[in-house]
Amino acid sequence: MGVVFGLLAALSIGLSDLFGRRVVHRTGPISAAVPMQALAFLTSAVTLVFISSEWSAGDLIIGLLSGVGLGAGLGCYFAGLNRASSALVAPPVATLSAVVPLAYSVLRGSSPSVLSWLGTAVCLTGLVLITVGSRRSASVAVGLLWGVLSGLGYGFGLSIVLEASDASGSWPAVSQRFAAFFLLLGIARRRGTAAVPPVDLRLWAVLAGVMAGLSTVFYLLGVAVDETSAVVAASLFPAVSVVVGRRIYGDEVRVTQAIGVGVVIIGVIAVALG
Repeated sequence: MGVVFGLLAALSIGLSDLFGRRVVHRTGPISAAVPMQALAFLTSAVTLVFISSEWSAGDLIIGLLSGVGLGAGLGCYFAGLNRASSALVAPPVATLSAVVPLAYSVLRGSSPSVLSWLGTAVCLTGLVLITVGSRRSASVAVGLLWGVLSGLGYGFGLSIVLEASDASGSWPAVSQRFAAFFLLLGIARRRGTAAVPPVDLRLWAVLAGVMAGLSTVFYLLGVAVDETSAVVAASLFPAVSVVVGRRIYGDEVRVTQAIGVGVVIIGVIAVALG
């Protein structure tokens, strides 16, 4: 069941991209990300009913700090998808989301396996293939830049949450989404950007938010059943995002890029298994 929940998490992320990009292309990344995080917060809060969770001020603070990273990661991710192909943006996000927590675990004193280090090298090789296989244009640099910034945000968020206690259950996830929502809302207010999309786009924003929240729920359920299988299966989300981008939004995905995406996924799986 860990694999099933992990795959559902990956599919939910892809569907979140599918619905969210409709808002992004019309109103910009912030208008899509704010309602998404609000609904993800509500969805995460619901899991408190089903998952044993012990309240702790320290774990809540950890969740808040993690949410700052996730909020920044999501905003940068949508900003990248608004400017470049998903084949350029998603792989760096997946790579850094796996590698940064790995590096953080080393700083905490753990000793990653050889497989983890090999997986990191494979991820970097895949990113090189994606870059080399892209047409030479300004969008390549822009897409990779936003992908790296997003990956660093997610990487920080996923790293700091490692400090939460096992008994905290869903509380870190709830405070995480809470912080991400208010971070993005504050950015919207400061920039004078609408935090809520126009009426004709609100259904898409709601669907994107529900999918983002469900991805967290499926991930937590998968980790509770079989942590390794769930993490590995959820790591397949770049493939879903690229397929959505290619089929629905006409993203350019060249053969070398597709191979590079596959290589990145293999590397992320290796890091997770390590």
